Amino acid sequence: MKVKTILIYLFVFTLIIFVSYYYLSDYPMVSTRLDVQETSCDKEDLISKANCWHEELKEFFVYNESNYKKSLTLEQLKTEGGVCWHYSNWYAKKAKQEGFSAKEIILDTGEYTHQIAIVSDDRVYCILDQTFKPVCHKLSLGGSE
Repeated sequence: MKVKTILIYLFVFTLIIFVSYYYLSDYPMVSTRLDVQETSCDKEDLISKANCWHEELKEFFVYNESNYKKSLTLEQLKTEGGVCWHYSNWYAKKAKQEGFSAKEIILDTGEYTHQIAIVSDDRVYCILDQTFKPVCHKLSLGGSE
């Protein structure tokens, strides 16, 4: 029983540290000037839209670390490329433009950082990460799609 209690305390402590760091962090974000254009993603449900955005992004995706911390226009992103936070910002703006909720999440290992977007509606949330296929789950007990 002692080991289980200690593990629970360690989990709660780790969770508190992570949440505190996330909300109190002054991670150096640079805002982007992306004016997201209308797309041909005429699907109505979030899962279909996320997959459509994924296909759209693959058409111009170029990872370019030299643009790290640079604010880019959409045209610059398409011609010069960007890093993970440029693309998570692109996904988040697409989602918000379509009326979905969106949050950009920073994952920090201490050595590396990575940024993804999580978009949602009242039934589904999707994790969007550069050109990886979107991972979507229903907002219910169990099950994924």
